[in-house]
Amino acid sequence: MKKITPDNRLPTVSSVLAEIKENCCPETSEDQHKETLNDSAVLEIELDIASKELKKQQELNNYRRQHYSVNNLNNEVVRMETVLPTKEVFNIVVGYVKRFQADINYYAGWRVETISLVDQVFICFSKYCFNICTFSTPIAF
Repeated sequence: MKKITPDNRLPTVSSVLAEIKENCCPETSEDQHKETLNDSAVLEIELDIASKELKKQQELNNYRRQHYSVNNLNNEVVRMETVLPTKEVFNIVVGYVKRFQADINYYAGWRVETISLVDQVFICFSKYCFNICTFSTPIAF
């Protein structure tokens, strides 16, 4: 019978499995694993942000289709509703108001987020020029 020496011992199961794992599919280091997790987390966050942005744009498009808006009015209607000479003059006024948009707060600090700034300015001009009742204005918009 042949004597077993340390050099000619049969490999153990764990050493065979380790060798197969190394040859078959190399081990990913902990850093590579963390990097992969970070990349997938970043992609999920970007996808979530893109989905929210898409939903916001779809809501904006639906809003424009369903509501009375300055964007859909021609020059003559804007002139009649605001008593400004042209739609371009109205756009200049809106540009001026945009500079102060961050400072605009309504009663009790309320901030309008669903009505565009252009439409808010249009509502103000309509109410001022025609002395429109407060209750009927929001219904139109």
